[in-house]
Amino acid sequence: MLIRRKNTSTPATNTNAGQLSTNSAQTSKTKTRQLISMLLAIAVAFSLFVALPQQAFAYSDETELAYIINHFNPGNGGPSTGQLTAVANTTNHTVTVTGTVTGAKNTLQFEMAPGVTVIWKAYYLGSQVNGNMINITGPGCFEVQIGGTLLNSGTYDSIAAFDTTTTVKVNGGYVGALGTGCAIISAGKVEVNSGTVASTSGNTIKAYSCCPEDRPEITINGGAVRCTESGNAIYTFVDYTKIIVNGGFVYSTGTKTNIGDMSALGTMNTAISARGRETRVTINGGCVESAAMQGIAVFSTSFRIFGGEVIATGYFGSAIVSNGVGTVAILGGTVSASWFKPTIILYGYFDSLYIDNGIVSSYGPAPAILSYGDDNEIEIDGGLVIAYGSGDAIINEGNYVEIRIYNGQIVANGTGDAIHNNAVNSAKIAIDHGTVCAKSGYAIYSEKAVVNIHGGFVFAYGTSILGEGQVIRVKHALPNLLGNSMVCAWDQAAGKTTYIENTTVHLVNNTGMAENTTWGKLGDNQYGIYFSNTSANTGFFPIDEIKVVPPKPLLPFTGIPDKSIPSLEVPPLSLLDK
Repeated sequence: MLIRRKNTSTPATNTNAGQLSTNSAQTSKTKTRQLISMLLAIAVAFSLFVALPQQAFAYSDETELAYIINHFNPGNGGPSTGQLTAVANTTNHTVTVTGTVTGAKNTLQFEMAPGVTVIWKAYYLGSQVNGNMINITGPGCFEVQIGGTLLNSGTYDSIAAFDTTTTVKVNGGYVGALGTGCAIISAGKVEVNSGTVASTSGNTIKAYSCCPEDRPEITINGGAVRCTESGNAIYTFVDYTKIIVNGGFVYSTGTKTNIGDMSALGTMNTAISARGRETRVTINGGCVESAAMQGIAVFSTSFRIFGGEVIATGYFGSAIVSNGVGTVAILGGTVSASWFKPTIILYGYFDSLYIDNGIVSSYGPAPAILSYGDDNEIEIDGGLVIAYGSGDAIINEGNYVEIRIYNGQIVANGTGDAIHNNAVNSAKIAIDHGTVCAKSGYAIYSEKAVVNIHGGFVFAYGTSILGEGQVIRVKHALPNLLGNSMVCAWDQAAGKTTYIENTTVHLVNNTGMAENTTWGKLGDNQYGIYFSNTSANTGFFPIDEIKVVPPKPLLPFTGIPDKSIPSLEVPPLSLLDK
């Protein structure tokens, strides 16, 4: 409230002037207060605006999405034909898209509100050269169902979801990219349950990140994800990406799969390439295969298989490759390679391979497992590692590598070695239990390693336990045969294939007691060796090449035979005359 003092001594004219001056001051202060109040109101409103999520103002519910799609022009004056039709369902918050469009040029772009699902059943062909076919954002779900098709023949992506809150599902239909783009690129979640997702020269499904905190997830429950020329079926360079295969088929092939022309090995494709830091690939079922000439089924620093198949069928393909400071865990399923490259390769340093179940196999001249880098660890707690061809079951080329066999079977079923160590610096090989066996190769060969055998069964062809061409060949130090270890040699070169039960013919062991390894039979038709070195290490080792028969029974005693000379009967003369 403005208080004015009355001055009676001032002339009237001066009084009027003072009154005008006072009124002017009052008006100025009032306007200032009004301006301050307005600025405060604007500041409060702006602060509330900033506090709200900015993307919320761009969200579209099912009604708005249907309007956007129905009024979308796919051609931009180009040769496209057809139109999309979208129907909104406000009860279940869905938008169903149908129709047929060919030659689409423009990018269909929208942002989905939370809880909204766009169901794609349209047949949509595009050849975008300046953008993706579909750009989607927002915490909704874009779902391709049976009858739906999205196929881009240009250089960009078919479906691009750059928001971490967006989910893309394929529950049937077909999503493809015929150019260098991706079929699906996503920073959020991708789930394939059925149908086909395919690409030619790009990556079929690619994880994307615009921020370090992004955590893409790709889950394959069924259907097929394939890449047919170059690139990868599933690809990520994003840290902390999760890739899970529960079923279905993840497949890559290259421009060349025939070994006839060795002058061009073709492109190197990968079915799953997970190159980000702390990425994790988990296979629970289904099949992951690379058929490219130089292909890899899974490239990852963190890989686990509980079931299903991981296979490489290309001539220079590997099933699993780890490239440093990673862990590969085989906990079930089947891992195999068919030809000239190892099934599992540990290329990097400080890699770990752990096998507790399942089968790891190679069929050609390459090993089942190759440890290439230094300071790697291989631990076998169960399962089967087997080389059927001329390759070794396990080979180590790196220094300071530890190979530990606690259980399971390491088998060289062809001409290779079961465990072969080429390290020029120290390595360690320890066998506590399980089976390590070879045929014409060594059970254990080492240039320079500490070999400790505490238990288990170690077997190969030979006439003795140690030395050139025998069961174990260690060049720089004798192996330590400790505890209840059992090492056995069979002189297969003797050529005998049938042995009598409970005999020790052509068998030699490390205990000095021949009866600790005897020929025997398990069941009706499984033949092999029974071994025993204390009760803690007793078992049966089957050998397919031999047959074991029971000893011949003794003839029953019938008394002393009659050794008297029988009487001679002279024939009648009448007969002699004739």
